[in-house]
Amino acid sequence: MENGSNQSEVDYSSTSLQPAAARPTKIRWLIFALTCCISFVLYLHRYTWGMVKKDIGEEFEWGTAQLGWLDGVFSATYGFGQVPSGILCDWFGPHLLLGSIMMLWSLSMGAIVLATGFKTMVLARGMFGLTQAGCYPTLSKVSKLWFPDNIRTTLQAWIATFFGRGGGAVCFILVGLMLGSWGMSWRTALAVLTVIGCLFAILFIILFRNSPRDHPWSNEAEEELIVAGTPDALQATGSRVSWSEIFRSWNMRWFFLQQFTSAYADNLFVYWIPFFLLTMKGVDVKSAGWMSALPLFGGAVGGMLGGTLQNWLIQKTGNRRWSRSSIGLIGKMLATVFIFVSLGFDSALIIVSIFAIV
Repeated sequence: MENGSNQSEVDYSSTSLQPAAARPTKIRWLIFALTCCISFVLYLHRYTWGMVKKDIGEEFEWGTAQLGWLDGVFSATYGFGQVPSGILCDWFGPHLLLGSIMMLWSLSMGAIVLATGFKTMVLARGMFGLTQAGCYPTLSKVSKLWFPDNIRTTLQAWIATFFGRGGGAVCFILVGLMLGSWGMSWRTALAVLTVIGCLFAILFIILFRNSPRDHPWSNEAEEELIVAGTPDALQATGSRVSWSEIFRSWNMRWFFLQQFTSAYADNLFVYWIPFFLLTMKGVDVKSAGWMSALPLFGGAVGGMLGGTLQNWLIQKTGNRRWSRSSIGLIGKMLATVFIFVSLGFDSALIIVSIFAIV
C-alpha cells in the first residue's frame, strides 16, 4: 500500500508539470537589468567631464594644470571612498546604499553646473568622486547575492564592462551631439544628465532588494538556484572583514598593483583623449564624441568576451586561478604592444582605432 502510494506520486522536479510555486522565478533578470542600467549611468555621468573640460577651462580661464588637478580630485576621493563604501555594503546590504549614492552623485554632477570658481568646482568634483566610489564594490556584492556561480563572471562582464564602458562610449557620442548638433551649453548638458540620474535612482530604490529572500516577487526556488554551491551568498548584511587576512594575502597585494595600473590608464581614456582630440588634433566636438567612444566600445566588447571566455575556461579546466589570470595576462600584454604601435601614427582616427584594440 505504501509502495503503491509512492509510485503514484508525481516527480515534479523532472516533469513539465512542475507547479509554478516550485519553479524559480525570474527576478534575478530584473536585478540584472537594473544593475546594467546603474553601471551605464555611472559611466555616462563620469565620462561627461572629458567632453566638457575644454569648455569649462575656456570659461573659467583655467590651464591644463588646473584641469588636471580637478581630474585628480575626483580620482583621490573616488579611491578614498572605495573601502568605506564596501564596508557599508557588507554591513547594511546594497539596496539603499546603491540607490542613495546614485542620487548623491547625480546631485553632485548638478553641483558642477552651479560652481562659480575653482574652489567650488573642487568641492563638487570631490563629492562626485566620493559618492561614485561605492558603486562597483556594491555591484560585486549584488553579483554574488543574485546570480548563480556558473554564470556570475559572464554577467559581471556584461554589467561592469559592456554596459559600463558602453555607457562611457554613449556618453561621448551623446554629449558630442548635445554640445555640437543641439547647441546646448555644457551646463545644460550636465543638468539634463543630472535629472536622468535622479529619476533612475528613485526607480532603482523601488524595484531592487538586497537578495531573493527580501524581494516580494522572488520565491524560494530562485533563492536555492542562486545559492547552490555558494551558501554564503545568503548573507546580504552583517558581514565582517578580516583585515589581517587581507594584508597577509599576496593575491590582494597584486590586486592593488593591478588596479593602480588599470586606473592610471583608464584616466587617460576618460579625461584626456577627448581633450587631446579637441585641442591637439583640432577635431570638432561632434566628431570628438564618436572618436573618443571608439576605445570604450572596444573595451566594452573585449570585457564582455573576456568574461564569457573565463566562464568557459573555468568549466572546461576546473581551474579558476589560471582561467582568470591567463585572460588578464594575455589581454594586458596585447594592450601594451598596441599602445606602442599607436605612437607611430599622426592621424587622429588611426590613433583612436588602435586604442579600440587596446
